[in-house]
Amino acid sequence: MLRRRVITSERFFIALASVATLVGCATEHWNGRVERWGSLGEAFRDGKTEGRVRLAHVTRKPHGYGVGALEGLLGEVLILDGDAWVARREGTDVHVRRVVDGDPWGATLLAVAYVPRWRDVSVDRPLDPAEFEGFLADRGRASGLAPPFPFLVEGSFDSIEFHVVEGSCPMADSEPGAPPRRSAARTTLAAVKGTLVGFFAEHSAGVLTHHGSRTHIHVLIPSASGEPHLGHVDAVTLQAGCVLRLPVTR
Repeated sequence: MLRRRVITSERFFIALASVATLVGCATEHWNGRVERWGSLGEAFRDGKTEGRVRLAHVTRKPHGYGVGALEGLLGEVLILDGDAWVARREGTDVHVRRVVDGDPWGATLLAVAYVPRWRDVSVDRPLDPAEFEGFLADRGRASGLAPPFPFLVEGSFDSIEFHVVEGSCPMADSEPGAPPRRSAARTTLAAVKGTLVGFFAEHSAGVLTHHGSRTHIHVLIPSASGEPHLGHVDAVTLQAGCVLRLPVTR
């Protein structure tokens, strides 16, 4: 009788482990959702820059990846595997900080996807800014992804141009109906390594992308001697050997 109870217990725990494994496998893919707070049109055209979500709230769930702008348009936001980073202009300098528990940072504009697993795609040739979106569209289609979808790029960039908003955006300021505003902090770097976090979206101008663009991309570039660089990407040229990472959906 004792032996039968032991066997029954063993079977119970084996069954429980199997269920847990199945549940784990079921969550090892992107669900196809992009969660969004605010839009580019509301923030940059209509001047609605109030805080809509706290970054600490968004990063409670694991595997978050996102881009956005701080409330008041006073800086940029990048979320990489659940870690939120902010870049703000303070005086003449831009400072980049990782968000920690208790920080009050809020975003007026934010898009986030929760992606447990990624599929790597090799970038086998250099890609200039004019080629990059087409490359993303082709590789996304080949992977069965329907826009909007998140992506990462890791590797070396021949050159990259990015900015940090300070109550204004140089890309949005040139759009029809945009009022004149304060300038943003611009940076251009050559021959650097970093990570791009972005979204590819078609027919989303004024919502997730700027007019004339199908992507919304931020960059995080580590530094061995100080704070990393972070900003909204205006143009980037990828070196051959970069890795494009696309979400696993099944």
